[in-house]
Amino acid sequence: GNMSQNYSAIALGKIGGETAFKSLQGVATKERTQRGAYATIGLAMLCDKLRDKKDDESAASMRIRGLSTLRAVFKRCKNPQIKGGFAIALGIARDSEAGPILLEAMKKTQTVGLRGYIAVALGMINYTSATDYLSNVLVNADNLPLLKQQVAIGLGLMGNRTVAGELVKQMKEGSNAFVTTSISKAIGFVGDRDTIQPLADMM
Repeated sequence: GNMSQNYSAIALGKIGGETAFKSLQGVATKERTQRGAYATIGLAMLCDKLRDKKDDESAASMRIRGLSTLRAVFKRCKNPQIKGGFAIALGIARDSEAGPILLEAMKKTQTVGLRGYIAVALGMINYTSATDYLSNVLVNADNLPLLKQQVAIGLGLMGNRTVAGELVKQMKEGSNAFVTTSISKAIGFVGDRDTIQPLADMM
């Protein structure tokens, strides 16, 4: 069934090798379905594993081919729900060169969910050139708690420490339980030691 196909894509990504690569690349390129999305995640996992094999020429070439497939699939996708998953795939693959593509897509789209996933992906690839843009979104996303949380996670993954203090401030001022829960999750994810005392004071 579908679920077993999806899980087999993840398993292939973990196992790796040329056969797994070709199979995942084929499905990721052709299928615009959930199966294609899972193949993309499998391919991303495989590409991430290849990072450790820098001296192995065939592994390096396979990683380059895999990353270019992942970028092409992300660029081509029009469905915001699926595109968000493709953004995370670029993050899983640690594709440091995908930063400009991701940032441009985040600026262009009005879809809040997609913007949030891209923010997390930018953090996963440590694209610090996006810091100013993300900080600006964070400050202006007061009525979008989930986006705020995801942007904070992206900034936190880049090691941005100022974000945690800003979040504690917003949590203190937060009147809506959903907002404060989202923000507290983000603070936990960023995991900044400096927030321990102000959080303890709020208990």
